[in-house]
Amino acid sequence: MALLNRGNRLLIVIPAALIVVAVIVAVFLQVRRPANTRGALYIIGNPVKGAALFFGDKQCQLERLQRQRRGETVPPPLNINLERRR
Repeated sequence: MALLNRGNRLLIVIPAALIVVAVIVAVFLQVRRPANTRGALYIIGNPVKGAALFFGDKQCQLERLQRQRRGETVPPPLNINLERRR
C-alpha cells in the first residue's frame, strides 16, 4: 500500500477531526442537559387544602371537565397521592 501524500492525508484527517469534535460537543451537551423537569420538584402549599378547593368550593374539577368536552386542551392533572402525604 502506497503512502498517502499530503493532499490525501488531509482528506482523511479533516473529516475525522470534525467527527471527533461533533462527538465531544454531543457528549458535553448531553451532560449539561437538565434533568426532566416536567413537574414541580417540590409542592408549595398544603396538598390536602388544595384538593379540597379543587374538588369542593372552587369547582375546578367541573370547569376542567367542561373545557375538555368543548375540545379545549387542558393541562394534565397532577398525580398527587394525597393518602401518602397525610
